[in-house]
Amino acid sequence: EVSPLSFVHGLGVSSKEGAISKRSNDDFRGRSIFLRVPFMCDKCKMHHGQKWFILKDSYLVYMNSNSALIGFPMLIDRAFSIEQGFRKTGTNNGIRIKNLQRSMIIKCEKEEERNEWFESFMKAKNKSILIEQHPFNSFAPKRQQQYAKWFVNGQSYMEAVAKGILAAREEIFITDWWLSPEVMLIRPFGDDSMRLDNLLGKRAEEGIHVYVMVFKDIVQVVGLNSWHTKVKLLTKSPNKKNIKVIRHPDHSVVPGTESSFLYSHHEKTVVIDQRIAFIGGIDLCWGRWDTDEHRLIDLTDENVTELQLPSETTGQPEDEKEKEQTTVDATPEIAQNADLENT
Repeated sequence: EVSPLSFVHGLGVSSKEGAISKRSNDDFRGRSIFLRVPFMCDKCKMHHGQKWFILKDSYLVYMNSNSALIGFPMLIDRAFSIEQGFRKTGTNNGIRIKNLQRSMIIKCEKEEERNEWFESFMKAKNKSILIEQHPFNSFAPKRQQQYAKWFVNGQSYMEAVAKGILAAREEIFITDWWLSPEVMLIRPFGDDSMRLDNLLGKRAEEGIHVYVMVFKDIVQVVGLNSWHTKVKLLTKSPNKKNIKVIRHPDHSVVPGTESSFLYSHHEKTVVIDQRIAFIGGIDLCWGRWDTDEHRLIDLTDENVTELQLPSETTGQPEDEKEKEQTTVDATPEIAQNADLENT
């Protein structure tokens, strides 16, 4: 009972693994008796597909036995429940599994196998700290003495992200509202190796899996150029093809469906190997790199750090300069008169 997930560091010990049939559509209530027949017939496999299930200490996940692609993970949260029996599952030797996000039915070959899985589910549920009610109705429990670091400016944040990407061993997951592939993460630097797209491309070609999700912008409204972001990143892993990019959501105008024009996701996260997570709200894009000097524009070494009077700019007509200089000269006198009036 082993699989590729059995040996991934940091994912915990597997309580139980095995090949089980999974119902692709478990919503049989409300259907006619004719549509219920395939569910009731154990010989009919059209509604079942066999997957490899892995039960960990806090979640259940299944994967394709042939390709090792991971399916939807189910957390053992406060709504986690398991039921067995034909009346609950609509099949022999079945187990209905439910949590806050979804419901699923699995079907074992024999009653003995079903009992073993059911007992394993019960043990995992009883040991899990996720099943209790947590503050703010969260799925996660409150944990003490966790390692955390605050970032105030983009300079320290992006430098830490770059170092995290370089330290990745298996995967990098990034979500952004706006992602600029050409943004430099560490400045100054001798070459462009610390440019985001080059850095991700280097790690991808070294075998690291990179997953990116960005907001699919409406070009006529917000010019984030997410299509350029996707194309640019995909070209950075031509051999391994280890960079995957999703632009979300697709914008639908179909009547009766939820409009995607009224919202955009703003998740700004970078997760390294599911061990280190950068969260809180800094996009890896232009205009976010910043220091305590708070430069006005993002031009690397040419950034403006001080405000200039209009008279100090070039190409301004002389008559306008004289008017503005008169205003500047009169400002101290106006301020002094205001102080005298207040006293």
